[in-house]
Amino acid sequence: LSRYPQLSVVARNTVFAYKGAPVDIVKVGRELDVRYVLEGSVRQAGGRVRLNAQLIDAVTGRHIWAERLDRDLVDLFAVQDDVTDRIVTELDVHLVEGAQGRMRRRGTDNVEAWQLIKLGNRNFFSARTPALLASAFEAFQRAAELDPTYAFPVRMMVHLRGYEMERGVRPCTEAGLAEMDALAAQARERDPTAIANLGVSGRIHTLRREYDQAVDCARRAMLAESDHSDLMASCAWYLLLAGYLEESAAANSLAIQHGAGQGLVFRHFLCVLHYVREEYDRTLAELHAIYPDGVTAETLWYPDYAYFAVGAALALNRREEALLIAAVCAQAGCGGPWLARLLDALPFRDPSVIQRLRGQLATIGLP
Repeated sequence: LSRYPQLSVVARNTVFAYKGAPVDIVKVGRELDVRYVLEGSVRQAGGRVRLNAQLIDAVTGRHIWAERLDRDLVDLFAVQDDVTDRIVTELDVHLVEGAQGRMRRRGTDNVEAWQLIKLGNRNFFSARTPALLASAFEAFQRAAELDPTYAFPVRMMVHLRGYEMERGVRPCTEAGLAEMDALAAQARERDPTAIANLGVSGRIHTLRREYDQAVDCARRAMLAESDHSDLMASCAWYLLLAGYLEESAAANSLAIQHGAGQGLVFRHFLCVLHYVREEYDRTLAELHAIYPDGVTAETLWYPDYAYFAVGAALALNRREEALLIAAVCAQAGCGGPWLARLLDALPFRDPSVIQRLRGQLATIGLP
């Protein structure tokens, strides 16, 4: 489970302290600082293995999901992968749709649409190459076609297009913005009361450099649904780009607090926030906390944010560290040309942020 960046999993040695003893799940949640507890048992009989698993809300003690899994024990590793995939699927359904389902309002009963949402999310939140982004968009588009009442995939199409434009993967043109406008209108038509529509509007306003309108959307969303982690992360981004750093930090804290295991994902954002504040030591400390065993091309989750850590290292005269992080970004497929497009596209209201980063990166020949 720890291989999934969306899940922050407590180390097994820490958890084993509770093995075999009656425990108070709410107390365990407080002691381990976790929102959910997954517990279970394994029994083997002949060539079969039976696993009982249950997911518990560590705040309320309420059982969210329980399942019994019976499998052939022909290949132990295949069984492990099968069970892991099953648990991740259930976590995806019950944590995302449960903790954040209020924002999606109208879900879907279409199994194929839900599977396409999973595929789209996986490709969108992976290496973010143009090919994977295109595949993610197609998955969201197909899900929206399969269930014409489902607003979530339509909103994700807007966010994906916005991400492409903000990072220079796709040019920010009036035609592209018009496509986003049309998709946003479609999402509102499908689910007119969803507060998540404010997140969509905020992204479009940001791309149009309509920062005051984007900030208004973020503030309204924070007042209405502060426990929706993905929406709070989007609000934090819009507020950061507009220059409202304290409000941005508050929104990101809410995203981490309500992130259902996605805290490490949202903490990448702090690398940028600390950089903008010129808190370079904190930028690098955050990166090292996210990757305690060292960042590699295989584990790097957000190369766009990592380049701010490169700039921070250079500002602190830690050239070797800067070169190492930059090399990892390049190995992940995000080298010079990708970086050049990123620096041209990032829509910071204060141009001095990117000017500062450009100057630092230029000292090591980037982009």
